[in-house]
Order: sequence, then structure tokens, then C-alpha cells
Amino acid sequence: MTSLSPDKREDGTARERIHSAGPWITDKEIAYATEAIKNGWYDDYRLWITRFEEAFAEHLGIGYALATSSGTGALHLALAICDIGPGDEVIVPDTSWVATANVVAYLGATPVFVDVRLDDWNIDPAAVEAAITPQTKAIFPVHLYGLPCEMDALQDIADAHDLLIIEDACPAVGCSFSDRPMGTFGKTSGFSFQGAKMMATGQGGMLVTDDEACYRRAVSLIEHGRDPEQGMFYSAEIGYQYKMPNVVAAMGLAQLERVDELVARKRQLYAWYAERLTGIDGMVMQSEGAKCFSNLSYPSVRIDPARCARNAVADHLSASRIDTRPAFPRMSMFPAFADADTPNAALIESTGLNLPTAAYLTEADVDFICNKIEEAVGA
Repeated sequence: MTSLSPDKREDGTARERIHSAGPWITDKEIAYATEAIKNGWYDDYRLWITRFEEAFAEHLGIGYALATSSGTGALHLALAICDIGPGDEVIVPDTSWVATANVVAYLGATPVFVDVRLDDWNIDPAAVEAAITPQTKAIFPVHLYGLPCEMDALQDIADAHDLLIIEDACPAVGCSFSDRPMGTFGKTSGFSFQGAKMMATGQGGMLVTDDEACYRRAVSLIEHGRDPEQGMFYSAEIGYQYKMPNVVAAMGLAQLERVDELVARKRQLYAWYAERLTGIDGMVMQSEGAKCFSNLSYPSVRIDPARCARNAVADHLSASRIDTRPAFPRMSMFPAFADADTPNAALIESTGLNLPTAAYLTEADVDFICNKIEEAVGA
């Protein structure tokens, strides 16, 4: 891997920008994608898609996996095949990328925003319990930044109120709760392989389920509601175009075959950050629960505004050509949705910072980044 040193590169030229995120690509990804480009047509037009789907289902120990063009598409299908629709309420954490709420709205249902916890930034089971109404149909937890939610508590709530769990597992490849892979708790779940994810194909996603009827409906919906048994181009219902291309699947398969290596790399980066930042007054890192195994794909920290404004830290790092990202804003504050009382999500929105996690980073790079953070907060 290429390394960005704190001072100069090996050839003596000035250090380039440290990026906030990015994939780890090896000769395996190049070879698989090249083979798909050269030979993934005609009778083999779906060869790599099938291989990827089968390998992903086996990786999770789940019955069915369906490759999609994006994580958003996977989530949309996950809700649609559970018959989420007008009049239904779906409980979602207020801290997430807006796709989580958008896919609920796509189907005419209502996202109900609830607060998150300050330790792992994930959905608060107590807030979920308090938000249930007669219209509630599903709980839609997000394993934010690759840290699993407290699934036993959520499952107890779902069982008590006869609710579905549908997982937004988009950032959670390689994660588990009580040794059970994320994505296998929900009736349906969706993953993402967007370019900033730990397992990346540029774009792409995967719908997973153990329910054969759900899977069969997803196979139809992913291709405009097509029903080949009634004719090659017969559309039985309104559907979508969410199919994954063969060449993208080839890259995805290569990344999946390296998933343990990819997770280990992200966990090492997190450990380096935690070692340097834990104990600094006013800095609290997002942390995983005792039953969780996380991919820790976006090491994140809350910065006490009494110590230093989050944006001031980000600006100080940017001046040294270090990219960061602010934590997600509350989805409930967007014009399309109803406001919600979620103080923890508001605190994370204003104080949370995603630290650089590009795959090429070395320990020396993390030293450099943390030194700049200490400069910013006056440690």
C-alpha cells in the first residue's frame, strides 16, 4: 500500500492530502474485474454476480443474497418486500445518512425518528419502545459506522409488539453481535459497497434474507417487476432498476474474499487513534459494546465544545491537508421530514467528527493526524 508520511514521500516530494476514506485495492480486484470485462458477457453475463451473491450468503450463513446497484436500492427493496407502505410507521435512528429515511418515504410510509446513545451513536432501545404506536410496523436499526446495535434489546421489543426488524447494515460487513453476523437479525437487510465503505466496489449493495417469498419478490422488483413466466418482457407490477453489473460484482467478490484482512486493517487504525486520543480531556471516541465485533470503519470522536469547537478542529486539520467528515446531521431537521426531540443525536451532529480511515494510512500517519488534533484542542 502507498503510505502518506507526516513529512515527505519516499521520493522527496511534498506529502499529499490525507483522505477521509477510500478502498484497499490489490491485484486480486484488478484480476477479477479484468476477467469480467474481457469474458463476462453472453452466456457469462451473470457469472460474477452469481458468484458474489452465493459467496455473500455463505459468508453470512443466510439463505439468499441479491446484488444491487447501491446500498439505497438494497434498503428500498428490503422494505418493499416486507410490504411497508402508506399508513405504516417505521422507527429509525435520527443519526444516519439520509437514505435510511428516504427509502421509508419512497414507499409512502412515515419514518419516526428516535434518539441514539452517546457511547456507540446507535439507536436507543428505550427510545424505540417509547415511540411505538398502533401504526408502527418495523424497527429499522442502523449499525452506524460499522458498530453493531444492541440487537438483543431490539429483538425483545420487536417480539413484544409483533414488529418487524429490517436492518440497515450498509456499513456493517464483517460485523457481528453475540457472534451472529449483522444482516441476519432482520427479516430483510441491506448492505452497501459505496467507495468510502470498508468493502468497496465504487457503488453497489446487497439485499439479504432467509425468507424465500421475500427473495422471490425482490428478484422480480429489482428488474421492473418482470415475470418471465408470462413473457420475456412482461411486467407484473411496478418495479425498479437496481441490478448490479457483472464487473462490479467481480470486484465485490475479490473484496469479500479479503474481508477479514479489510476488517483487521480498520480495527488497527481505530486502535491507533484510541491509544493516542483516549485520555485527552474533552475527547470521547465512539465505542463498541461488549457483545459487539465491529469493523470500526469510520473511527469517530465527540469533541467537547467547551474545549474546542468541532469545526475548528476540522479546519485545523484541513489546513494540514487532512480530510475529515462531520458526523451525520439529524435527519429530522431536513425539510422533507417531521422534527423530533433527539438531544443525543443533536449533540453528535454538532460535536462528532469522522477521523481519516483511508486504507493506505500507516501508524506514522495516525501519529501526524493526532498531533494536529492535539494542536487544535491545545492538549
